[in-house]
Amino acid sequence: MMRKRSATLLQTAALWLLPMAAVAQEMDFDIGEAKPKEPKPIYTSEVELGVGWVSEDSYKFGEYSGLETKGPFIIGNLSLQIRDPYDSGDGEYYTLTGTNLGLESRAIRAEYGKQGKFGLFALYAATPKYLHDDARTPYIISNDGASLTLPANWVPGNRNTAQMTNLVADLQDVNIKYQRQKYGGGFAWLAAQGWTVRSSFTRENKTGDQTIAAIFGSTGGNPAAAIVPEPINYETDNFDVSLGFAGKKGHFVLSYNLSVFRDNNDGLLFQNAYTGSWPASVSYPTGYGLLGLPPDNKAHHVRFAGSYLISPTTRATANISYGHLTQNDPFLPFTINPGILAPIALPRDSLDGEIDTILATFGVTSQVTPKFNMRANYRFEDRDNNTPRDIFVVVPADSANQGTLASSTARINQPYSRKQHMVEVEGAYRLSGGAKLTLGYAYDQLERTFSEVSKTKEHSIKGKLNANPSATVHTWVSVEYADRNGSDYDDNIAVISSHTDEFLGPDPEEEFDNHPLMRKYFIADRNRLKVQGSANWLADDKLTFTLVGRYNDDDYNKSTIGLTKSRQFTGTLDASYQVSDAISYQVYYTYQRLRYDQIALSWSSTTPPADMVNFGLRGWTNDIRDKIHTVGFAAEWAAIEDKLDLGFDYYFSRAVTSSDMTAGTALTLAPLPDLKTTLHNIDVKADYHYSKQMWLRLRYQFQSYRVTDYALDGVEPNTMRFAIGLGNQGPDYDVHVIGLSTIYRF
Repeated sequence: MMRKRSATLLQTAALWLLPMAAVAQEMDFDIGEAKPKEPKPIYTSEVELGVGWVSEDSYKFGEYSGLETKGPFIIGNLSLQIRDPYDSGDGEYYTLTGTNLGLESRAIRAEYGKQGKFGLFALYAATPKYLHDDARTPYIISNDGASLTLPANWVPGNRNTAQMTNLVADLQDVNIKYQRQKYGGGFAWLAAQGWTVRSSFTRENKTGDQTIAAIFGSTGGNPAAAIVPEPINYETDNFDVSLGFAGKKGHFVLSYNLSVFRDNNDGLLFQNAYTGSWPASVSYPTGYGLLGLPPDNKAHHVRFAGSYLISPTTRATANISYGHLTQNDPFLPFTINPGILAPIALPRDSLDGEIDTILATFGVTSQVTPKFNMRANYRFEDRDNNTPRDIFVVVPADSANQGTLASSTARINQPYSRKQHMVEVEGAYRLSGGAKLTLGYAYDQLERTFSEVSKTKEHSIKGKLNANPSATVHTWVSVEYADRNGSDYDDNIAVISSHTDEFLGPDPEEEFDNHPLMRKYFIADRNRLKVQGSANWLADDKLTFTLVGRYNDDDYNKSTIGLTKSRQFTGTLDASYQVSDAISYQVYYTYQRLRYDQIALSWSSTTPPADMVNFGLRGWTNDIRDKIHTVGFAAEWAAIEDKLDLGFDYYFSRAVTSSDMTAGTALTLAPLPDLKTTLHNIDVKADYHYSKQMWLRLRYQFQSYRVTDYALDGVEPNTMRFAIGLGNQGPDYDVHVIGLSTIYRF
């Protein structure tokens, strides 16, 4: 009854107002219009502070965010901007921005300056990487992480973890993670009209652990390993300085960069957990190994980049850089075990590594006619590795005494170099009806040293058509075909260039590592077809559809063994619907399919020559297929104007990797299980506005992750016979996150 009565009163009021307005108009008396809606004020600063809660521990969920631990966390974000008014003052400004201030992924940046004169900044940023929270190891880890020893009650195994009777009892939890922390600052100074000087310095500390295999033995029946934590204690300094000029017809920047990397650990010392066929002193408890860690190094780069307007319709660009990289960290010894005989010393104390790089790109773009544009680019890259070559008679993972110059363990380092020439030409012509046709050609030549293929040449042609069939439909499609061919495949260059003449003997061409018919995919002859396209349809002023697709087909038509085909397809359909100013929806679906076809042949040094090409007997194939489905839905709703805003976002992704394998009659086939990953994510957000400047934000997130991975599931530290694992499993989780915060703008 109340609703009906209210409606009646409104109708009556409307009837009265209409004639009154008419009378007032006749009497030339203005009763006024409705008060216009005030525009929303512009605020330049914002502060958010609150508290959140994570329901479960999960390194995978908090891999980069810092939300890896169950319990409360602080929500803290800020953006402060103070500037002189544009029509007064001297352009002075202050800014302070901070994100995730309560988490280990926090970042903060402060700036101060005067517009058109100078600017200063300082920054700090942290990025975590959480790897495994369920790893276990029997090793006792030193404080700096660079020494791993076994407990006093350790029982070794003769290359067999099943004989390590105290292994399970000696296991201790270890969290594998690392953290990057970057801090620094810099300035920009407008030295004169058009001239700017900039400089900055940053230091990044990276500390924590990752995993590495610690191995004794190298071949035949003697290798044994343990997966262990590798210490990370890196420090990287970056210094930049540049001089820039901007004028009416062009601009340029001349810059210098120095990068210095330091590893505060020289190596990783680990105790041998096994006994075996190697010398007795190398076995437990006296045997120790020493793994080299990333060496200290430096890099200098000088760069010039600029562009010049040759005419009102033509512009030229150039980008030239020179780099000088050095690495001179002292070598570790061949072995630290006194029971290993190593009479031949290292040929020098350090690598004395030196690489010079040149990268130059030149380009011209021109509007030849009002309808025809052209673009041409040239790229030259030269990576010249000047590291000296020497013979290193290595000790094979502490498993045997040092060999002689005639042994397979006498190896020569290979300082790889490469050189590239690349030319691209493209023309675009505007057709009638708003369409545009683009045609292009590219030539790419790569030369490599110590490579099975010394030179590859690739020719590619492409075409693209942009068309608008109607005022509401916009489309484009492109097709590209590329043909790569290389010089003769030298299948044994890796052996000949890395071994001594004494080892190779009178017939070095008879030696090889990989099967002579195998081709490495990145230097193999290849035909490539790439098709891409997009269509956008504005059904009306509220509804929009977008379709995007991409297909890539690589055919390695001259590869008998190796990767023979690679096909990739991605398609996405997206729809957006703006119901009103207050309500909008979006839904999308993406399908990805990847397929890789491989051909291989099982052989060893004792395989008869005839069987090395008998695919019906010893050949096997593996067709790997990845299928990925992703679907999402999002909605925004201003439930109460200027008071309550709601948001909802859901996405689901499922990926399956399967292997379709066949094998010759002399081989036994064991099919691999599928790899499966499933992810659900829900985000719900509600903003309640106290006033125009302050509101309360409530946010909820749920994420569910499932993975089926035969390399992890059920693999305990003692599952593998010849390797002690960490026992980390697939990172399944169901995590709820809730947060409540207040946001204030001013």
